[in-house]
Amino acid sequence: MSVAKVTALSVIFGCVWLSPQPAAAQLLGSPRVTVTSPTSGSIVSGTIAVTARVSGIGSLTVAGVEFYVDGNLIDRDTTAPYSVPWDTKTVGDGSRTLTAVARDAVGNGTTSAPVTVTVDNIAPTVTINQAAGQADPTSASPINFTVVFSEPVTDFTSADVTITGSAGGTKTVVVTGGPSTYNVAVSGMTNGTVIATIRAGVARDAAGNANTASTSTDNTVTFGTAAPTVTRIEETSPAITYTGSWTQGNTDRAWSGGTAALGSTAGQLAELSFSGTGVSWIGFRGPQAGIARVFIDGTLRATVDAFATAEEVQAVMFTATGLSDAPHTLRIEVTGEKNASSMGVFIVVDAFDVTGASTAEPTPATFKPGDVVVSLEPGPVQWRLPDGTLRATLIGAGLGTGEGMAFDASGNLYVARWCIDSTCSDGNTVEMFDAAGQPRGPFGSGYDCSPHAIVFDAGGTAYVGQAGCTGAILKFVPGQPPIAFTVAPDNQGSFWIDLAADRCTIFYTSFGPNVKRFNVCTGVQLSDFNAAAVPGGMAQDLRILPDGGVLVASGQVIARLNASGGLVRTYEVPESSVWAGLDLVGDGTFWAANYETSNVYRFDLTSGTVLAGFNAGTPPHTVVGVRVKK
Repeated sequence: MSVAKVTALSVIFGCVWLSPQPAAAQLLGSPRVTVTSPTSGSIVSGTIAVTARVSGIGSLTVAGVEFYVDGNLIDRDTTAPYSVPWDTKTVGDGSRTLTAVARDAVGNGTTSAPVTVTVDNIAPTVTINQAAGQADPTSASPINFTVVFSEPVTDFTSADVTITGSAGGTKTVVVTGGPSTYNVAVSGMTNGTVIATIRAGVARDAAGNANTASTSTDNTVTFGTAAPTVTRIEETSPAITYTGSWTQGNTDRAWSGGTAALGSTAGQLAELSFSGTGVSWIGFRGPQAGIARVFIDGTLRATVDAFATAEEVQAVMFTATGLSDAPHTLRIEVTGEKNASSMGVFIVVDAFDVTGASTAEPTPATFKPGDVVVSLEPGPVQWRLPDGTLRATLIGAGLGTGEGMAFDASGNLYVARWCIDSTCSDGNTVEMFDAAGQPRGPFGSGYDCSPHAIVFDAGGTAYVGQAGCTGAILKFVPGQPPIAFTVAPDNQGSFWIDLAADRCTIFYTSFGPNVKRFNVCTGVQLSDFNAAAVPGGMAQDLRILPDGGVLVASGQVIARLNASGGLVRTYEVPESSVWAGLDLVGDGTFWAANYETSNVYRFDLTSGTVLAGFNAGTPPHTVVGVRVKK
């Protein structure tokens, strides 16, 4: 080898030997990687840091550490100390395996031993209710509640229990037990209700999840050191709603208050609305008594057999205690059934005793806007909610059929009644019900026969159409005798009527093909409103529309006429129909009664679509009038 070559090689190797190492490099030999946090067996939640340590430094370069959960990459870190955040909510709850992989500059990797953790991101739930055996109402202290968490928790203390209610005093709370079930003892209260709740976020499970707010089925206890007030509510109270043909005002026994209500037909209901912590039904036991069901707030609480071999008047038939201090209902349902030894099925509502009630009786429910009333030909009137659900059945003080109806400006309801029999021993009048649906006697006088429809003007003047005898329209101005207007009939006098906005023009039908008109301000008969015979040919109830047109029930159809009396459209349903009463809701819809089937439907005025409906639950040929409370 020449001197030149040796020299050149020496220079080359010398340069290589003297080249500096990269400043960022770490030299490793046999690297080991270990997951240092979390540790195996840990319970984790939310976002946590996953960390690893690399050891065994030698001649290899660590380019970074990758972190995995169940084999899926979480993230990587290229700088020691190696750590990445992990949102545990991205995986489901349960057991999960963590590993770390350390890689060199060319991608070679070394994997750590696995670390197994349990992911728990479910917040513990909690209930708090009266403890088993806790008297309610009670005069004993402390009052005990049971708290149950869905899993063991820590940090739950007496400061985490919220006490509300009407009871006064300086209350003390003591919490014992755990880690899932606790007892809460409350003392130091004065008379009133004690209500216990638990706020959200006051206790945590092993994973650190905070609890949700408590739920309860009965977390109220009434405390009192004095005997609670008991108020007697007689069966005539407006706080009681009767459904069905109860015999009211019976005086055959020494009833509370002198009278009682008797029922004997399956399905009859008597419902008391009250506020208090307890209630008793006062009734009758005897050889002729039947069986009734009793409901509190819609839940069946007892089936009461009122049979006894000897009569017991003003008997306590049923008692409920420990109710929350809030509004409640007690409903008695006549079943029509009896004990095998009984001679009858009578159920008596004499009175109710309400514990904790104020001295004033509860304010009864009244007609609300959108409520629907439906008159039945046998006499009762159904009071329904805006969706058609039956709320109550109104029974009049006298007899007579149920025909047309109207509300006055005070919310009182008026029902026209025909004679019930050929002797006209009852009926042939208009009956008034107050705004709570209680009968208040006859309205007006001077009816010759068959008053059928009634309307009020804005000043309180009433107009009554009569279907029989003279068929005259009667005008009732408060404090004055009625004024009769003789009108031109088709077949049945002034059968159904409505009053125009001018407070002068009466639109009426006479069970014929026309919508007729009469001016009660001038006493002049006007021309028929309709341009041609109304479809169906049997015009009944009618309503003047906001646009000046008319909606009229007529035989198998309901017809809409425009302001000129021309036919716009008809409405019908796929069943045999004789449309009778109808009324506008005020939102572009109307209710109408089918006398043929006793079905009542709600129509869209524009499209004719049937939006809702119900059956009155009565035989065919019983539904007559419909009115909507405005």
